[in-house]
Amino acid sequence: MQLPAERRVEVRQPATIPVRWRQGDEQGVFRTEDISLGGLCGRGTLPFVDRPAEIVLRVGDEDLVLQAVVSWRRETRSGVRYGLRFVRSTREQRRTLRSLLRGLNGEPPSVEPPVPPAPRAPLWVVPLAIGLVAVLAIAVLG
Repeated sequence: MQLPAERRVEVRQPATIPVRWRQGDEQGVFRTEDISLGGLCGRGTLPFVDRPAEIVLRVGDEDLVLQAVVSWRRETRSGVRYGLRFVRSTREQRRTLRSLLRGLNGEPPSVEPPVPPAPRAPLWVVPLAIGLVAVLAIAVLG
């Protein structure tokens, strides 16, 4: 029997990390088997289904809060295993998760500097640019 091809883009890191989850008034804790930038594999009581839930990973002195949905679920002799896919994560959340994964890989977790916002042009620049394009078009086309 041939196994299905690996569909993951991100490399999984084996890790047993306690994870808190919240969905509405419900909450609980489970442990990971592995984790990547795209999601994680958990074991234990299936925390939530059908709707995104908030999961909380402890990274150093801070909590990393992510949204996740259940991608797959399997009953095994030793309990339930499931895959969670992270959804709607921000650049800052991915940066923090990347730092956590570096630490799991034996590399020192790095605190990457925040990415500064892209410079914005003053509002008067847009009409000026449109006017210049119109003047150039008239000059070229006659």
